Amino acid sequence: MTNWIKIEDEIPEEGRRLLYFFECTEVSIGFYYGRDEEYPCSNDHVFGSYAGFLTGDVTHWCYIGYPDAEEAVEWRIEADREFFEETKKQINKIKEPIK
Repeated sequence: MTNWIKIEDEIPEEGRRLLYFFECTEVSIGFYYGRDEEYPCSNDHVFGSYAGFLTGDVTHWCYIGYPDAEEAVEWRIEADREFFEETKKQINKIKEPIK
């Protein structure tokens, strides 16, 4: 059973694999990338995956994957960290103003 958390109740940890929900795209697997303080809405949370990223649209999220981090497969955790860091750089570059 999945325990969905409202984004206004709790903010997820950056870089940890999770499920996130947006009504138009429904459930996605990805990561939380923090807040975009330039976004013109109080829900300025950024979530992303291989398919792209969303700012301000996610309403609910929940962690997945590792019931006990001590028993998690180390390569999966490292791959998640690498993907998260690289994608965060790409998201920030996309959000830069056009010169």
